Amino acid sequence: RALLSELMRSLTLRERNVIRLRFDHDLTQAEIGERIGVSQMQVSRILRGAIARLREHARQRARQYEHAGERSRVAA
Repeated sequence: RALLSELMRSLTLRERNVIRLRFDHDLTQAEIGERIGVSQMQVSRILRGAIARLREHARQRARQYEHAGERSRVAA
């Protein structure tokens, strides 16, 4: 959960809201669009971009952990 919270902070407020409406509240893209005043297509684009950003930040974190592990093995 801590990692997810950290990753979510990398998103814009709008992206975080769309992610929460989709996955926490289980709304459809059309329902989200109605709530935030954009088309379903725009919601789809926001979700796609936000998920891509979350994945990239998660990969970066994983690489940081890998490098930290390598350094600690070399130091030992």
